[in-house]
Amino acid sequence: MKKILLLSILTLMFSCGKNENEKAIKGLQPVDIYLNLEKQGFTTNKTLGGDLKMWESKKSNLGEDFIVETNSSDTKSVEFVRATVITNSKGDLNKNILFFKFIASLPYEGSDHVTSTKWLEKNLTSKEADTIINEVKFTLKNPSKMVRTLQLEKE
Repeated sequence: MKKILLLSILTLMFSCGKNENEKAIKGLQPVDIYLNLEKQGFTTNKTLGGDLKMWESKKSNLGEDFIVETNSSDTKSVEFVRATVITNSKGDLNKNILFFKFIASLPYEGSDHVTSTKWLEKNLTSKEADTIINEVKFTLKNPSKMVRTLQLEKE
């Protein structure tokens, strides 16, 4: 009887762990991102059908477009976040550092907003830079004078 009870408990423990999304950034949920962006005036379009779930939050301001894409295979976790600013030819991407600092400081298990924002400040104008902070890879890209992206994904 004790063996059956122990086996049942072990089976339950291992089956519960299988529900965790292995590709996800631990501790970060889509609602943590899009709800805070909506409080800042963004509108969010949710695409929740199929294998890929996507939340796209957008805001336009004086010739600049701010876009945050949050993606996952389920609705309770985040596999990657990509923040993009597209500015007109007269825009200055460097003045949007607060937007990128907000994304770089998203709260996840083991996040370190001081380290991530210092790395961002140091690499803001680099063509491309990346770093890993507690199992999350941060990738900053500046493909042109008018576009900058910051992506977070599980390493």
